[in-house]
Amino acid sequence: MIPSAARAQLRGFDAASRLEAAPGIKDPLKVAAFVAAAKQDIQEGRISHD
Repeated sequence: MIPSAARAQLRGFDAASRLEAAPGIKDPLKVAAFVAAAKQDIQEGRISHD
């Protein structure tokens, strides 16, 4: 779960093509790894805003 203080700072992300197993088909393992990495970055204070 993302802490409420961090949620207010989130602006979204675009990781569509690198998470696909094939065009238009998401790879569940790649998506899970991406979400886990994002959560870790939030917990460790590494949040970037573009």
